Amino acid sequence: MSTSFDPATVHERLAHVKWLIGSWKTVEGEVMYPTLKEPVKITEILEISHKGNPVFNYRARTVNTETGQPMYEKEGFVMVSEQPEDHTTVALLLVHANGVAEISEGTVDVNAKSMELHSNMNKIQTPSFVPQSATQMKRTIQRTDDDTLVQTLQMATPTTELTDLLKTVFKLRLLSVRNASIMSFDQASFDPTSVHERLAHVKWLIGSWKSVEGEVMYPTMKEPVKIIEILEISHKGNPVFNYRARAINAETGKAMHEEEGFIKVSKQPDDHTTVALLLAHANGVADISEGTVDVNAKSMELHSHMNKIQTPSFVPQTVTQMKRVIQRTDDDTLVQTLQMATPTTELTDHIRTVFKLISIHVHL
Repeated sequence: MSTSFDPATVHERLAHVKWLIGSWKTVEGEVMYPTLKEPVKITEILEISHKGNPVFNYRARTVNTETGQPMYEKEGFVMVSEQPEDHTTVALLLVHANGVAEISEGTVDVNAKSMELHSNMNKIQTPSFVPQSATQMKRTIQRTDDDTLVQTLQMATPTTELTDLLKTVFKLRLLSVRNASIMSFDQASFDPTSVHERLAHVKWLIGSWKSVEGEVMYPTMKEPVKIIEILEISHKGNPVFNYRARAINAETGKAMHEEEGFIKVSKQPDDHTTVALLLAHANGVADISEGTVDVNAKSMELHSHMNKIQTPSFVPQTVTQMKRVIQRTDDDTLVQTLQMATPTTELTDHIRTVFKLISIHVHL
């Protein structure tokens, strides 16, 4: 499933933000905060791309410039209001490898090629085993010239007012290029022998998987829909797995659901079976589901409730609860089921997918 950096082919709803598109690398980058002894120089790669649908994919990777140590990793989507008279209200749905799911929202200044986005505490969520330290964030992104993008981030905590946290100046690396992944560092791996020790109980998830059976159903649908889904669960040696899923209608080829995120396990030494799945969805949902791993059965059951399911103001929040079960049933088979509840429908089967392993021990 290829990604495009060509701004000439974007969905019309995203016309006012197509200046974001590109693969960008920092020429200046710094993390600062009152709790840090001194600022830290960073190197960041940012990819903002699309597949012709009405969202942009947003991926960022940051390392300490001096040590090469990973700092931040984020996955998500840029969305614009679908109201015909309002294509300048924009939202950024992000999940972070450190355990944060957030939605920030604001407006686009079309002439200045800039946007200012805000998120507050009810749009910033963490799993139960990750302390929620951020209470507010403000992000500004501007295309200052043909090949320069500047991004600043401010953050507030219970003890610190909104204060500068991050400033990055990017230069454009690639445009009008199709590639599945063009990160020049921090490559993903499907090798289960090199995972972080904290993730040992869930390494059976790792692989590039393709559905051999897939169906979407719900009481509000006239009939079930057959789907084809690709699921990639990979890692970079750090204590999270990357989770990416894409599904299309098996008959029409039309895009169905798309999810980006991370799998995290509690870092308590005596508890490496409490697990969380942080996902951003292309339909405008950011959610955190949490549960436990059955080590012997190679399965996990995850639940999310309304306070962990967020949407931008311009996307109706129709989902009140989700239950996801994932199980490795044999050496090359992974089965995933998803149940969903709404204000009018109790928890009910929504998606069932049977995957076969495509590849392992492969670097993207």
